[in-house]
Amino acid sequence: MNRIQRHKKYFDDAQEEWRKVEEYLKMIFIDRTPLDRKNMMEFHQLVYFHCSCFSQDSTVKSQADGGGFYQAIVYFLNSRLREIANELDLITDNVELLTTYVKLWEMYRKSSEILNFGCHHLNQNWAKVENSRNKNYYVFHIYRRAIIQWKDNVFRPVDTALVNAITILLRRTDQQERIYLVLQSIVELYANAEQQTVSVPDKLNNVFDQSVVDFYKKMTLTKFQNILDSNVFTEFKHFLKYACLAMPEIENGNQFKDILKSHITPKLNEAVRRSSRCKDSKINAILAVRNSPLGRSIENHKELMDIMNKCVSVILAKYSDELMKNRKMEEADLKNECKHIAKIVKSVNEINLFMRRYRDYLKSRLIEETCVSYESESMMVSWLTHIFGDDTIILRVLLRVFQTSHLFNGQLQTYLQTRNLGFEFNLNYFKQDRREFVEKCNLILPWEMQQAVEELKQYQFFRHPKKMLQFDFFSSFGIITINLGQTSYDLSVSTFQMAILMQFNTFQKLTFEHLIGNLNITMDILEWALIPLISNSVLIHSRTSSKLTDVVEVNENLNSRKRHINFKSKLSKARKMQVKEF
Repeated sequence: MNRIQRHKKYFDDAQEEWRKVEEYLKMIFIDRTPLDRKNMMEFHQLVYFHCSCFSQDSTVKSQADGGGFYQAIVYFLNSRLREIANELDLITDNVELLTTYVKLWEMYRKSSEILNFGCHHLNQNWAKVENSRNKNYYVFHIYRRAIIQWKDNVFRPVDTALVNAITILLRRTDQQERIYLVLQSIVELYANAEQQTVSVPDKLNNVFDQSVVDFYKKMTLTKFQNILDSNVFTEFKHFLKYACLAMPEIENGNQFKDILKSHITPKLNEAVRRSSRCKDSKINAILAVRNSPLGRSIENHKELMDIMNKCVSVILAKYSDELMKNRKMEEADLKNECKHIAKIVKSVNEINLFMRRYRDYLKSRLIEETCVSYESESMMVSWLTHIFGDDTIILRVLLRVFQTSHLFNGQLQTYLQTRNLGFEFNLNYFKQDRREFVEKCNLILPWEMQQAVEELKQYQFFRHPKKMLQFDFFSSFGIITINLGQTSYDLSVSTFQMAILMQFNTFQKLTFEHLIGNLNITMDILEWALIPLISNSVLIHSRTSSKLTDVVEVNENLNSRKRHINFKSKLSKARKMQVKEF
């Protein structure tokens, strides 16, 4: 076969292969027939052949073949888009224009996504090489090129008519969803434009009135919430990509992040609960949420993915707390779970948040004595230190301070025995964390409790005059005995609840206003402390027209089979004032 014959064979082969490609393009864009796996594989092979199999030099991959194929696709798209443009050009009614535009746009966009998937080899090989060789121009991937061609052939001839239709129909509630779809398409056109000298938000502000821009932002927020509520994320990644370009506040502000967080946190909690019922690994359940369609949809948006990672770190710290309270867990199993938790925390890069939350749980376990033992806590911190190094310093400091506190409390008990006060007073002290708001609460203690405080201050002044103690009323608790007729009850309560109950040593009934004034606390703290006492019938709540004049009194007819009632766990669930997690 001579050179002329070889050229003719190459040309004939190329023509035959292109006719096959053209059939698939008609299926995608005109017939809109979904390509099954077999057809998609054949289309992939055709694209590969066009990009690599017609080079006359077998030792060098020719870029010319890919370039010809690329131009042929653009030619086909232009031909199809001219037909669409002619159809839109005949429409004069605003509603019909928006309806037809949205319908044609959605079909074309989805067809372009299928084409882009089929041209993966062209995008990842030919286009990449072409861009590395030529610095004077840039070759776009097939999807972006298809959107650019829509902008040039379809949008530009009707852009003024579309803008006018949007402005006129904006206040019609029956057209708002359709208008939003048009605005979404315009945002995508601006984001994929060849020239990116002007940002997408600036383009929107230059073209539309502020009312239209505000409408787009409001509808984007609503759609964001609706997608999360629906748990269907097939289009969420595409939606976020362009919404974030048009609205930087999605990633830079707090509103969208708070919505996302409020969706992820219950999902993680539910996954953990479900894994407990099914005896599945809780860690696997947590990872399943992170790697879910939602997680994959936001993975390209760092600020949003950080919310997911923070929520995961918080739930892992909570799970660690459960592990450290489990007295039945073997040491080997605990160490294995610790390694898995540490691996995830490292992968999500939220070590500091995890350590802060773990510290809070550790402090709570030490104060409430709910941990298995001090030795197990120390061993767990040692394992974490082996993995995280100096990042665990806040945990090691906490353990050292607690050990010192334990010795101090022993000395205090010896001192109190000589005082013969008639009550017990145990002390745990810690270095105050700057995030805590304990100093913002200036609780006025009843004289019965004030006596204990004065004894402690007196002891502290003579033994450690350089140290200053500050009471954490939110973490402290005690046991109070109430006598109702012939029955006595021991109540495990917080300091706030104890202060409230002691008010009834002097008064039979008290209004909310009197309690707030007597104790110098806020309404939030009062309600937080009262809810468990009222719900368990220890106190009777009489409502009035104003919350401040609501009355509470001791239930003299309390009838409970339990003689010891623990309000500490119930109180933690009712608490409304919480330190911000992250």
